[in-house]
Amino acid sequence: MIKRLAIVFLIYLVLAVILTWPLTLFARDHVVNAGDPLFYAWNLMHNFRSIGNGLGGLLDANIYFPTTNTLALSDTLAAQTIITYPIIWLTNNPILAINLYTLLTFPIAGIGMYLLVKSFVKHEWASVLSGAMFAFSYSRFGQISHLPALSSQWLPYYIYGLYWFLREGKVRHLAAALISFLLLLGSTVYLGVFAVVVTIIMMSAFYASL
Repeated sequence: MIKRLAIVFLIYLVLAVILTWPLTLFARDHVVNAGDPLFYAWNLMHNFRSIGNGLGGLLDANIYFPTTNTLALSDTLAAQTIITYPIIWLTNNPILAINLYTLLTFPIAGIGMYLLVKSFVKHEWASVLSGAMFAFSYSRFGQISHLPALSSQWLPYYIYGLYWFLREGKVRHLAAALISFLLLLGSTVYLGVFAVVVTIIMMSAFYASL
């Protein structure tokens, strides 16, 4: 199973490199456009420094002076900061961090949908195709410059965990759902709201079928 997941992950990663080319080639010092990615790079670097200072001044960013807690006016990128922290710590390069994060969202999203579909239909190629269709869908690929919206890769993991917890009641499935929900919420409040809506629909359908 692990070997199969590694192969599928590699397939999605290769597709991500091809479809975003030449981002990989210039990942250290280029961004997909000169708008939001630069803001997100600044945001991640600010969070990185705040963590190094014991979270001091986390929301008090150096914008909109003299207003305080200005980072709260936008997505704080809490989940993205956790994932990119080791990259920034090793390289001191937030541009590289957002580019690597961007690339990794595609295979992570693909694997999540692959596992979700595979748990339903038990068909390998249908699952692989479903993972690719979700990972590289317009709703995701069209948001490649918007780090919060692009972070929807955690949604299939949440659905997987919640569905199988409702079906089997196992703690590991509940843990998967909770962790995925926190990653969605930490990526952007909007994805957290979407997850709540999904939860209401899934639980309503489940209890209506009893």
